[in-house]
Amino acid sequence: MIDTEVLEHLEEPEMSLNVLAKILKWCGYGLAAGRVKGPNADHVCLCRNSDKVASDLVKPGLAIVDCIVDGSCSPRRGRDSVC
Repeated sequence: MIDTEVLEHLEEPEMSLNVLAKILKWCGYGLAAGRVKGPNADHVCLCRNSDKVASDLVKPGLAIVDCIVDGSCSPRRGRDSVC
């Protein structure tokens, strides 16, 4: 199961995580990727830090096998360009 940059677009990402946990309960692996501190006009849910994301993942029973926190999406300053 792959979930890339979806949770921040949902009003209730917890519901999606509960469904993912049920699907993966007996066998399987999932990959979740998303933006932390990456505000965008279409992001309904803003993840404030990676610890909160990890907490949200384990709450419904998902296990974190590996975690990579990439700082490439750090907050921009006012005059930084966006490509």
